[in-house]
Amino acid sequence: LPEQGTGEISARDLTFGYGGKRLVYDRFSVDFAGGETTFFFGANGVGKSTLVSLINGHYEAPPRSVFVDGIPIEE
Repeated sequence: LPEQGTGEISARDLTFGYGGKRLVYDRFSVDFAGGETTFFFGANGVGKSTLVSLINGHYEAPPRSVFVDGIPIEE
């Protein structure tokens, strides 16, 4: 990662499901601006915690689907 980035986090065409069964995300895209506080909310089971777990690496995101400052997290 760059020494000084903006902290922008993006998901691009993210498709993810648990164990190849039920899809949680199907070509989902979102941007979170660096240096900003973002809230997201929804009903139980809609994928809020899954998204955080994909961003922080707890779950392995598909290649080139989650980015920090434009760089894929797998790099």
